[in-house]
Amino acid sequence: MKKTFILILSLFMTLGAFAQQYSDWSRWSITLEGGLNRFDGDVKQDYGREVIPTGDTKITFGGALEYTLTPVWSIGLDYYYLPLSADTRPEGGVYSFETKMHNVSFFTSFNLLKAFFQKSNSKWGLWGGFGYGYSMHKVDYQTDNVDGVMINTKWGKFADADYTNDKGRSQFVPLHLLLEYNFTKCLALGAKAQYRGYFVDDIDGRFRPNANDALELGTLQLRNKFNARNKDHTRNISLAQYRGDVEKTDLDRLQDQINGIVIPADPTERLDDLDRRVQKLEDIF
Repeated sequence: MKKTFILILSLFMTLGAFAQQYSDWSRWSITLEGGLNRFDGDVKQDYGREVIPTGDTKITFGGALEYTLTPVWSIGLDYYYLPLSADTRPEGGVYSFETKMHNVSFFTSFNLLKAFFQKSNSKWGLWGGFGYGYSMHKVDYQTDNVDGVMINTKWGKFADADYTNDKGRSQFVPLHLLLEYNFTKCLALGAKAQYRGYFVDDIDGRFRPNANDALELGTLQLRNKFNARNKDHTRNISLAQYRGDVEKTDLDRLQDQINGIVIPADPTERLDDLDRRVQKLEDIF
């Protein structure tokens, strides 16, 4: 797994360095995020009940380094710290847990607005995307009595004791939707919604043969676009401008006409031509 992430990171940095060196656009940006998450797993997941009636909404934070290749396509690396917790005992359950989780993922996203309106220079962006990541977590699990549910197949234990700082790992797939407003050339504000599906069912310390764990996440983010004051950033321009097929202005068309005027090398040729035209007019009248 480490070799895979090292390879992805190396390719990402190589592509970014090469494209930045041979481009007239700024492309790099960094984000800082903060918001709320909610765990979606086996916490009192009974028939006819909410998925997580006793799950806690927790504060989370993170950030990303992103490289916007074109006005409609970007790639990046992100990190999130995700604390989770729930207590089922007030609802008649027998256990509670607290999990501290770290997520790192590689992602790609697409600006849907500029993809459909390719000449648009709107400051708004609607980005949707997906990725692939790696998670590490520690679980602090307590139970009052045996409830017949295995805590984790790896540990091979039933819910008849307390377990503190048991470690786990997982791959996951993040999906996201970002609404962003570029209020200056360098800064942008965004609201981001995410769904993260994990490949394991032990993030809450419990294992049931129904579905893997997941997470819903909502954050507000601030983006800083590097070098955007000196060069147009690809997040600020239209796809038409990026391709070089923007419609010409009146000034551009006038300049083209001026450039198209042919001035003879010998001024006397121009005078002879005027004399011939004047003579033709005199012959007519």
